[in-house]
Amino acid sequence: MQTFGQFILQRAIRAALTLWLVVSAVFIILRLSGDPIATLLGPDARPEQIAALQRDLGFDAPIPVQYGKYLVNLARGDFGNSIQQRRPALGLVLERFPATAQLAAVAFVIAATCGLTLGTFATLTRGSIGDRLALTVTSVFQSAPAFFLGILLTRRGHHLFRGARYDRAGGNFRATHRAA
Repeated sequence: MQTFGQFILQRAIRAALTLWLVVSAVFIILRLSGDPIATLLGPDARPEQIAALQRDLGFDAPIPVQYGKYLVNLARGDFGNSIQQRRPALGLVLERFPATAQLAAVAFVIAATCGLTLGTFATLTRGSIGDRLALTVTSVFQSAPAFFLGILLTRRGHHLFRGARYDRAGGNFRATHRAA
């Protein structure tokens, strides 16, 4: 039987390995997703412009060197700059964090409310058709891909929040009234 310290060490090693795998996968996917320089400069860019931007962004270095710099910068907390907006990426993420947290909180409240309601209903009607119905509904929602549910709620759920608008400046949702 392992001690608590060994357990914590084992979990920390697994977490570090998982983090390294995710970071490496992101690096590889970003390198395979296309040439951002062609996107930024457009098809009419001159070779000198392309070379200058490659040098500025560090894309002229070999892939292993780019990967090493990527890991070192991540370890320092430097997530680089957005290629499109030319601003620190961490700042862009933190600007949008309040809206993300608000959406996550609303989603949690909705999921908890629905889950507790269906769970209570299934318990009270154990063995009946209501129990089977609750099980079917929860199974469908758990097995449906998140992106599908997102599209479904975006396309059909807007009726629930007709007056809601996102306030980019404040980072919050607010009720607005449209003129009839």
